[in-house]
Amino acid sequence: MMRSDVAVVIVLLFGAFLAGVAWAPAFGDANKVKDSFELLSFVATAVAAVVAVITLLAWKQQFSHAQKFESLKRFNKAVEGLYASRAFIRNFMTLQLVKRRDPKASDIPELELADKKSDDDWYAATNEFAAAHEDLMLYVDKKNLSGILQDSRSFSSYCFGVKLKIVELSYGEQKTWDTDVISFQLSSDIYIREMLKDARNNVMDLRKNFVVRG
Repeated sequence: MMRSDVAVVIVLLFGAFLAGVAWAPAFGDANKVKDSFELLSFVATAVAAVVAVITLLAWKQQFSHAQKFESLKRFNKAVEGLYASRAFIRNFMTLQLVKRRDPKASDIPELELADKKSDDDWYAATNEFAAAHEDLMLYVDKKNLSGILQDSRSFSSYCFGVKLKIVELSYGEQKTWDTDVISFQLSSDIYIREMLKDARNNVMDLRKNFVVRG
């Protein structure tokens, strides 16, 4: 039985008790019977009002709980959407490598289209993540978040930093520039996967916490 149900039962029992007190001296006295009916009417009205308030509060609690789960569900999906960052960086790296090796390569237009698409997907994913993060903050204390989940902008900043580093390495003078670019992209990809794995685990912990508190 929910706490709201227990409260309703207590109120009804208290109302019954008052009714008993009202009726006890009523028999044998017409005036007392009248007074008792008036008292019972008042008690019934009061009980009905209290029950209505408790019912409303219970409904609001259930609605809030449902909103929490919807917010967390959206946030979890938004975190998964951040995996678009891998293609966002990989396609950019491929384009830079080809341009550096042969600026007139025939497949550059196709690579540019792929890079543009991954850019669009990434911007959509990061914007949704930022919106879902803001929504979740209505229900979650920031101290319960870790890693990239604490600041919705930190992940985007990291990805931009990776792309800038790729440009720097791609136009460097070192003989191993191409292997340097590929090695850097692979290491950043591993790091991104680890960040997102930790983020998803954090979301699962939040879900368990919501269930316990529910």
